[in-house]
Amino acid sequence: METAIKTDNLSLRVVDEDYASLLARWKDDAYMRKMSVGEDARVTIRSEREAIRQAKEEGSSYWIIHVGKDRQAVGYVRCDFIDELRHAVWLRFGLGERRSEGHAKAALQAVIEHLSHRGVQRFEAEVYAFNTPCVKLMESLGFRRERVKKNAHHDKEGFHDIYVYGLLTAAGKESH
Repeated sequence: METAIKTDNLSLRVVDEDYASLLARWKDDAYMRKMSVGEDARVTIRSEREAIRQAKEEGSSYWIIHVGKDRQAVGYVRCDFIDELRHAVWLRFGLGERRSEGHAKAALQAVIEHLSHRGVQRFEAEVYAFNTPCVKLMESLGFRRERVKKNAHHDKEGFHDIYVYGLLTAAGKESH
């Protein structure tokens, strides 16, 4: 598990089980369910504790985003390694109530820089096509839409595409 990451405007602290109730509250929010988690997902404090334990066991990087002088917790970033050499990660993130303030972008930039210095060469993320704020965020960070999974997500409004985004670091570009 990674150590804390600090910038001038935020810090990312390694998640532990004490954050389970906060993560469950955020992920159970109607907006988060619609845009990320899935409306039918079962989100409980218990399931979040299990997810935290699983992330630790698998060596995933999982942080809580803190901002401001009081270091208020506003969201999370999780990176699961998707290759044996630990050069590629699947990126997941979400914000609680403080959205549209630039915290996700700042946190993702810090995480990408941090993990790039530790040998990660590729970042991947999946975004529901209707999640315009996240699509714009991924593209503003330099991610490229690499693939479209047609009608891969279903909710009460019907089927939706999922965009698969990728970002190669400088080291990742050099090796190809």
